[in-house]
Formats: sequence, C-alpha cells, structure tokens
Amino acid sequence: MLIMEKFNPEKIIGEKIGEGAEKIVYRHKHDKEKVVGVFHKKYYTKETVRQIKSRFYLTKLLHILYPKNFPDMHLAASDPQMVIVDYVEGKPVDFGDRGKIFAFNKKFSDEIRVDMDGMSGNYQKDQAGNLIYVDTLRAYEIMKIDGEKQLCELFDRSELEWMVDGLPEQKKAKALFYLGRLNKLVKEEKKELKKSPK
Repeated sequence: MLIMEKFNPEKIIGEKIGEGAEKIVYRHKHDKEKVVGVFHKKYYTKETVRQIKSRFYLTKLLHILYPKNFPDMHLAASDPQMVIVDYVEGKPVDFGDRGKIFAFNKKFSDEIRVDMDGMSGNYQKDQAGNLIYVDTLRAYEIMKIDGEKQLCELFDRSELEWMVDGLPEQKKAKALFYLGRLNKLVKEEKKELKKSPK
C-alpha cells in the first residue's frame, strides 16, 4: 500500500494495453497481476495531493466492501499522476450491456452515492457476467459555486460507516482505517479551501 508524491513510472511500465481520455494503461513490468495507469497531462486537470490520496483510500475501502466489483489499488502518485491497480481478466462490455451498466451505476449511486463514469470502456465482465468497474473513482471534487471554491463529496459517508460496521472484525479494522484517512483528507481540504476560497 503506497501513496507517493513523486514516482518514476519508467521502472514498472510494460506493454501498453489501453488508452482513454483520462489515462494510458500499461502492463506492470514485474507483476502480471497489476496494471499501471498514467494520467494524461493535456486532458486531465491536476488534482490536489489530497484528492489523489482520497482516490486511493476510497478505492481500498470499496474493494473491501465489494471485492467482485472494484479492483484493489496498490499505489497512487501525483508526480506524475498515476495509479497501480489489480489486473482484471475479464471480457469487455458491449452495446448490449448498456442496461447492466445503468443498473450497476444506479445501485452504487443509490447505496453509497459514488460517482462513476458510465462509458462502456470503464467496465469489464467476469466469467459469471458480473460487472467490474475498472476506472478510478474520485472521492470529492472542488467546484466554484457563487465565485467561491467548495468541496463536494462524491460518496455517502454515513452509509459507508454503516456498511463498515457490519464487516467481520479483521476486514472492519482495515476498512475503518481507510475511512478514517478519507474523512481526515476531506476535513483538511475543507480547511485549506477556507484559507483561499476564491
């Protein structure tokens, strides 16, 4: 489990396996169970270090709660902005899966209010036909409302707390750690925004 500000991806980048508007995905050079996602500088608005860390902790938490639907994240770095996540051996979704994608997004939006990109390239199917979300998740975004920067959370804190409370003790301890880190980052970011709201 790593969160880093500076990281040299050249050491671990293998064969390119995909590219989207947000990032390029490569095989991990030394670990066939992982992939490396490097964000495009020209397409991506640079996030704060706290936002990148919060992506990491939200993903770790969702992987504990929904291991079949959200692959684990192993590293998040901000310079360059990149992630290392589990490699998913699944099938790409197709046009006929639109209804499944809608139902999947609605389920997680209703249950924990997570914000998912509904583009079909962000999903894969496992052997049983279950959907797996292979894009990265944002925990919050910073928006200008009435001329002032405000933090908008993209997860339901109380629902996540309730779900974590029902986990077996070993999983619960890890999940509480990730949730605690996530809450701390949100609090720190809000405090920072108050210093320079414009």
